[in-house]
Order: sequence, then C-alpha cells, then structure tokens
Amino acid sequence: MKLRERLAAALAPELVQRKAPTPSFSISGPSVGMETGIGTVHLYGISPSEQQIEQAFSVSAFHACVRVISESVAQLPMRLMRSVDGTAVKDDSNQLYWVLHRQVNGYQSSWDWRCQMATNCCVWGNAYSVKEYNDRGEVIALWPLHPACVSVELLQNNTLVYDYMAGPGATPVRYRQDDIVHIRYLSDNGYLGMVPVALMNGVIQAARNIDLYSGNFYQNDCRPSCVITTANPVPQEAADRMRRSWEAMFRGPANAGKTAVLPHGVAVAPVASATNEASQMVQYRNLLTQQIARAMRVPNHLIGEDSRSTFSNAEQASLNWLSGGLSAWISRFESALNQSLLRGEDDLFVQIDVRGMLRGDAQSRASYYQQLFQVGVLSPAEIRSLEDMPPVDQPGMDDHYVPVNNYATTAEASLNNQEVTDEQPRTPQSDG
Repeated sequence: MKLRERLAAALAPELVQRKAPTPSFSISGPSVGMETGIGTVHLYGISPSEQQIEQAFSVSAFHACVRVISESVAQLPMRLMRSVDGTAVKDDSNQLYWVLHRQVNGYQSSWDWRCQMATNCCVWGNAYSVKEYNDRGEVIALWPLHPACVSVELLQNNTLVYDYMAGPGATPVRYRQDDIVHIRYLSDNGYLGMVPVALMNGVIQAARNIDLYSGNFYQNDCRPSCVITTANPVPQEAADRMRRSWEAMFRGPANAGKTAVLPHGVAVAPVASATNEASQMVQYRNLLTQQIARAMRVPNHLIGEDSRSTFSNAEQASLNWLSGGLSAWISRFESALNQSLLRGEDDLFVQIDVRGMLRGDAQSRASYYQQLFQVGVLSPAEIRSLEDMPPVDQPGMDDHYVPVNNYATTAEASLNNQEVTDEQPRTPQSDG
C-alpha cells in the first residue's frame, strides 16, 4: 500500500490543527516510479531512494551545483518590505521581519533555513516548511519538513493537503494548504515539483560509474587490466588459483612496486583497449560535468570546470548566472513566501536583495555607489547607511547632487535668466 493510501486510512476526516512538528530527516522507501533503461526513476511524489540520493551527492559536479545554488540564495539578505507611497521600506516592526531576516525557528538562522530549503528543492524537487503561530495569529517560526516524509494531494475543491509522517510507525499529521510554505522545482501539474535527481539519473549514474572506474584504476597501481597467458594447458582450478594469487600479491596501492615471479611459460600482457587514453576518460568526465552544470543552470567555472574558461567569458558567465540562473531561484523563493505568508497583505512583500552579491567586491560596490551618487539617486548619508557606517553630522550630507550639465533645459534657462536679472542692471531709457 502506498504511503498516501496508508495516511488516508489512518487519518480522521477532520484536518489536524496547526502544529509545529518534531523535525525528522529520515528517508522513506522509494515509491513506484517510471521504468527506464537505467532503472526506476521517480519524477513526482514520494522521493527517490536513499541510495539514489547518496549516489547523486557522491558525484562532485552535482554536489557542487547544489552548493552553488543553495549558498548563493542563502547569502543574500532577505527582508520583509512595505510599500509606502511607491517606496519600499523595511517593516522591522513586524514579527515576520525578524523570522525571515534572522531566526526562522528554534535552531535555524535565516541562512541555514534558506540553504536547506534550496538544497531540498535542488535534490527532491520540493521544499516544505510548516508555520507556527502565536496567540495573535502571527507567524513566529517556520519548521522544515523533509520531502521524503511529505505526500501532497490535490482535493476536488482545488486545494492542497499535506500529509506528513515523521517515520515508520509515527503518527501521521495532515496540514492545510495555508499551513505550509511550499517551494517547487519545475512542474507540469502545477502543484508538485519534478525530482531533479530523477530527471538527471542517466548522467549522474554515468558520472558515478566514472568515479568508480577511477577508484579501481588507482587501486590497481594505475595499471589497466591484464591477461595471464601460458602456452601450456591449465586446468580451471589451477587458473582460478593463479588469478587469486596474482590479485592478492599485486592488486591495490599497498602492493605497488612489488616484484612478480612467474612460472616457466607464463606471461602477463596488458589489455591494450583498456587504457584511459583509448577510452577518453578525461574528456568524457569533463563532458558529464558540463552536462550536469547545464541541467542545473550553473556556470561551469563556478563548479571548477574551467577547461574552456577565459577571464572575459568567465566574467560574462557570472553576469549571466546573476541575471538568469540565480534570479530565477530568488523569484522562486520570493513568490512562494509572498503567496504563503502574505496572502491578503497587498502592501507587504518579501525581498531578497541581490546587492548582497557585491559584498565581497569592494570595487564594484564603489562603482555602483558612484554612479547612483552622480545622478542624484543617493546622498552621501544614504551611501554611508548602506555600508553600515555611522552618520556624520556635517552640512550637505543629506543633500543629493547632480552635475551642472545634467540640468533639464527648462531649469537651466530659468537659472540663466535669474543670473542675468540679479547681476546685470537694466539699461536706463533716455528722456528724449
């Protein structure tokens, strides 16, 4: 019986009231998936098996892509903003501001929570957190739920319910749609994200096979497979004994450099087609790394694959990552949080500030401030505030400045006319 059917049989018709669950990170068994030539994959619903997840994370390219995405999303400041007369201002008087910006729950900071949610979304295709409320109905915490323990069902009235089971034998809990923050990966049914590990199962398995091959190759003293030949007929039992003796004596790095003594008429010949050059192992490994990075929309140089990188195209790739791949993840988080936490609050919105990407680049940050200062967008006091510097009590710090040649035509004409009127006396008229 599927997990969803077991939960439906165990749950009462009444929906369980809001409750912060005990965090659980156990992985449930795999569900019935789609049979392919490379095994069973799970595009939706209950998650892939623990073995698939472990194999995916053991591939360095996939692990690096998940780290780049999750840590990039987590490092940017996230705040609750209020729109006042067309201007976005921090709403730090709201309890939710500090939940999102600093302490999401009892044991996770905002950075930790977003990193986990992005990781779950990259691996499992879905990330879930349940809200905890105080007596006034304010959200005071967001508790993450492991995707393997959550089953989502679309009801006939087009609302979602989330069935959560912490582990085998645990009491199941059903949450309403407005109890859950749900961040989805790509989806074609609208309410469940597809599982990236399943979508990339083929290329991940190929990369894993390359890793296993490389490990075996170096365990064998960096030598390819060999064949022991003899001109004399050898019984099967003697051949098996010779093979086991050879592997025990010369296989593995601990046996490297040992001297082999062969019986009369016995020779050892390497298999020529088994060399790494013939199989193009390095080129194939680079290709698999590029395919994983392409599927995750991460630039190659950010995960250490720089075989085709130069300074100019790496800089452009970083800009494309900021404007394309990372911006999509930021919008995914913002839209999910706005929908779940701020329903009916039209003047409030969650903002993840991409200016945090400039935090480690002082030169780009200075250039950004300089350009905004020169067109009158920022004052010196505002620039100091953005840099977390104390205010300076000097005249002109709160003023906005623009170059003289940036005046509008009408303003310049008015200024010129005022100067003529003030500085040049009118010519007296003659009496005649």
